[in-house]
Amino acid sequence: MINMTWNTKVTQLLDEENYTAIIDFYEVEINKNTEDISLYWYLGLAYLLSGQEAEAGTTWLAVFSEGNESMIDAWTKELIEVLETEAQRQLTLKNYQLSWLIRQQILELAPTLVNNLLHLVGLEIMLERYQSNILKELQILELLEQSEPNAVDLNLLLAILKDVLKFPAFESVDFARASVKYHPNKKALIPEINQIANQMAYEERYPLYAIDLNNIFLEYEPENLLHCKQRFWYYTTANRTDEALEVAQEFQQRANTILLKVYASYLLIHLEIIRADWTAVMNLAVKHKELLRDLATEKPLVVPNFLAIEFMIVPYPLFYIQDNPVENRALINEISRLFQNSTRKVLGDQTILKPEKHQPHERLRIGYVAHTLRAHSVGWLSRWLFYYHNRQEFEIRIYLLSQSEQDFTKTWFTANADQVSYFNRDTSALAKQVKADEIDILVDLDSLTLNLTCQVMSYKPAPIQVTWLGLDASGIPAIDYFIADPYVLPDNAQDYYREKIWRLPQTYLAVNGFEIGIPDLRRDTLDIPADAVVYLNIQNAAKRHPHTLDLQMQIIKAVPNSYFLTKGTGDPAVIAKVFTQAAQSHGISLDRLRFLPRTPNEETHRANLAIADIVLDTYPYNGATTTLEVLWLGIPLVTRVGQQFAARNSYAFMMQVGLTEGIAWTDEEYVEWGIKLGTNPELRQQIRTKLRQSRQTSPLWNAQKFTRDMEQAYQQMWAKYVTKQQADADDV
Repeated sequence: MINMTWNTKVTQLLDEENYTAIIDFYEVEINKNTEDISLYWYLGLAYLLSGQEAEAGTTWLAVFSEGNESMIDAWTKELIEVLETEAQRQLTLKNYQLSWLIRQQILELAPTLVNNLLHLVGLEIMLERYQSNILKELQILELLEQSEPNAVDLNLLLAILKDVLKFPAFESVDFARASVKYHPNKKALIPEINQIANQMAYEERYPLYAIDLNNIFLEYEPENLLHCKQRFWYYTTANRTDEALEVAQEFQQRANTILLKVYASYLLIHLEIIRADWTAVMNLAVKHKELLRDLATEKPLVVPNFLAIEFMIVPYPLFYIQDNPVENRALINEISRLFQNSTRKVLGDQTILKPEKHQPHERLRIGYVAHTLRAHSVGWLSRWLFYYHNRQEFEIRIYLLSQSEQDFTKTWFTANADQVSYFNRDTSALAKQVKADEIDILVDLDSLTLNLTCQVMSYKPAPIQVTWLGLDASGIPAIDYFIADPYVLPDNAQDYYREKIWRLPQTYLAVNGFEIGIPDLRRDTLDIPADAVVYLNIQNAAKRHPHTLDLQMQIIKAVPNSYFLTKGTGDPAVIAKVFTQAAQSHGISLDRLRFLPRTPNEETHRANLAIADIVLDTYPYNGATTTLEVLWLGIPLVTRVGQQFAARNSYAFMMQVGLTEGIAWTDEEYVEWGIKLGTNPELRQQIRTKLRQSRQTSPLWNAQKFTRDMEQAYQQMWAKYVTKQQADADDV
């Protein structure tokens, strides 16, 4: 019987990588037994491992030259088996270059051996020198097409495919298509590719590449609405709104249940909001709310898996369309309840949901979960809390979801936490980690802005769960508290909030200020007279409600020599059309409108605010970060106060700095304040002085004091929890 393993006598030499001694050993053994062909295989392999590639080839060739065709075939298989075993051993040892070198020898012996080719691709990736054209050079796609069933290691194929798909290229798409075509279990393979497509679209920002992968799924599952839904989001992320609209309309045509109809309606209205086409938004709004009411009434028990983990976003447009929290919160609360139930049903590991006795820690353990701890509004506003946290009394752990670590993240968050954990889109894994870490209080910073974070909170991995920042409270039953202050929610808000509203004594948010750069806007370059009154609106497309725009145009018309500047997201052509029509309806010359370009960074954006005499806020969704920036720079602001959280941010912040000038409780007051500030330069100067002085006195600019208030709230929440636990134990 032929020996197909290293001789046991060279085991220690292998561990020591003493290949010279191994070569000597096998040469002696060959002299003893020239008929044992396997000795030549291992002698050549020893030469190869020692870097003597030519000698290895010569050793093997000498054997092959002595055999006939059938013998050569048998010997080739034997040598490949020896090389394959050693390549795997070197791979285990993480000697990737040696493993690659051995597989190159297998390639010469059997150039069509697909499994070896797949290993070579994987090694190129491990060696960080992978180029997508290697797939063509090795003819892997053609060989997959020609391979017999079961000829390819399916686990290996999947592993290499996952690695290759992280390199966006046409060849990667072709490889995925060939892999799906070959794989006998397409229903199992497609979700694996789909997961990577999502990662590449949303985390790596290659949405068009994700669309190419999505097209593969359509070849095999054309009726699967999951692929239709994802195609919409890929196109939206790529800002290809025309294609996204076509997909949304396709989804709507195929929607045959209340859940699908609501989601289809959401896709359409969401798209028109980001395009800033408010005419289309308002046309869709009435029907969308009717569908939401139907959904809340029907309370469907069965939710398609592809919607189960995200349909809670469907009420999202309500905040931008109508300031009606009493009715809207009821819809949001019911839909979030359905979302939590469906999320838990599709959860793989039910142990996350199992309540366990929570042991106290020496320091209160606070966990923060977010995808926005970066150069993002939430990142800019929350950073001071992390900076000032009392680390002697609080242990801070951060869970970043679908977010990479930026320099901003390292400076403000990583540096101010005891532990930072990173997760892609696996919310179950994140929830398990939170539970394993025995977090006392888990704080959600995203709320309704990210369905993934809402999934984590739905699992209830921490005994106390809190929402802070984000958009508004999510209404998820597993969340205990929503952080507010005396102003940002009306006195009766608890009547329609599911979460317990925890009002901090002064402000629900504070910052120490903002970094200001060098402006790249000037009045003269915009052809605006030096003595003109400049009004500015800097909100994104979703906040530009047509009714508020109409009020703003009334102000512009009434103030002589005034100009209206606007900047923000949305389709530039649609924005220009909407503003032009609004101006013309009031008889305002289009020469008084200016559409500003996006700025290269936040610091420049803030510096450019100084061009404004007055900033006109939006309603029913106010500014938040932008309002703070405007107040920090001392610029007068006109805001319309409403009842919902999003309609009271600017009011809350202005009250914190002691500024009532510009706060409007009605549409008429909004216009009146806009005109008064535009025609009264002395009043504007008084406001600037008041805002400048507030930097030294206002709680809004005292992040250290705010942090102490938040920490006291955490301690009080924990004390209430402990008291309840003790009371429950006594009852038992």
